[in-house]
Amino acid sequence: AAFKAVDKRQTRCLTFDSIYEFLLKMKVGAEKEDVIAFIRRVDCDLDRKISFTEFASSVSAKMPKSKLKPSYISPTASFKASMAKTKETREMLSGNSTARSKFGCSGKLKAGTLKETTTHKKNSTVHTLPKKPPTSRKSTKSSFFARNSVRESLNSTKRTVKDKFTVYELIEEHLDMERRLELMKQDLVVQDEATLPNICHILDPDNNGYVQALGLLDVLRGLKLGPDRMACYLLFDRFDKDLDGKWEYEDVRNLVNPVKKDYSEILAGKEESKKKLGKDSMVLLNRLLRSYLDMELTNSINRTKVDKMDVKKMFEELDMNKEGFFTLENIKILLKDNNVYTQEDDAELLMNRYDRGKCGRVTLIDFMKEFDKL
Repeated sequence: AAFKAVDKRQTRCLTFDSIYEFLLKMKVGAEKEDVIAFIRRVDCDLDRKISFTEFASSVSAKMPKSKLKPSYISPTASFKASMAKTKETREMLSGNSTARSKFGCSGKLKAGTLKETTTHKKNSTVHTLPKKPPTSRKSTKSSFFARNSVRESLNSTKRTVKDKFTVYELIEEHLDMERRLELMKQDLVVQDEATLPNICHILDPDNNGYVQALGLLDVLRGLKLGPDRMACYLLFDRFDKDLDGKWEYEDVRNLVNPVKKDYSEILAGKEESKKKLGKDSMVLLNRLLRSYLDMELTNSINRTKVDKMDVKKMFEELDMNKEGFFTLENIKILLKDNNVYTQEDDAELLMNRYDRGKCGRVTLIDFMKEFDKL
């Protein structure tokens, strides 16, 4: 009954539009990013639609008790129950301490709490693990300073987690990510057998001529990269240029093609090789894909810490001619005005990231995709 109440068009699946229209009609007050997050959490086959099986499995475990007849389930209550779970997950990722405590992530282990339990037929005995013998306190000064130097070096390498980002700080994070990816792409394309057809064959082992999200997930797991569905979805969505749910030849080119012209020409000038990707090339390709997955997940968390109004102000600052978009030259001016030490291709790296359609222009919608909450 709940599924049919939302599926007004009788398409046997729930889409973003049908869910959002239903929630507006019922005055639930959910935002668009909540609906998107709900779909991404429930959508097991990554087709951006929710089937009846996916919907039933998402709401059955957390269904609130209804005061109505047992055979009737309120569709609004179903979505409220599942939306609450989605919001808790998002808050946990963004560092909310209250939400993290619900998932058991906030507590610390106490010394001496580890126990070993052995169970017999009737009586159960609990044995605590034997304590470590007390160590001698006679230690040399050299060992003392050595231990402290190791601790200091470990503490210095810990990355600080920020509660909030300004838009410009996040742009600097994007630039750092793109610099690292660029070096990995350059290392890959100089390998003799690293041609586009060979890379496409790795991602499309069945030679269908395209790769879909679920197929990409299987390939990445086959390469022992082990990504979860969210990481795979974020990576797939970034390079799905025409939003048709498929990676084609040009999309794979954008995935591995370096921005630097010399290296880009090396990849373009290679003929189809009869050799398969060697061990070194596979290591480099795996490293590139793993970095993409990690960076997409990191960015999905960081973007929850940016104010939307600041993003719009930054876009207005980049849109210097008030044309509704900005170009490569606008990014160069922005970096120069903020006295950022930039390398030769830094502006092109940022443009390559923000211009997903590869048309030389970045609109407000394209720009918001990099900073809007999921």
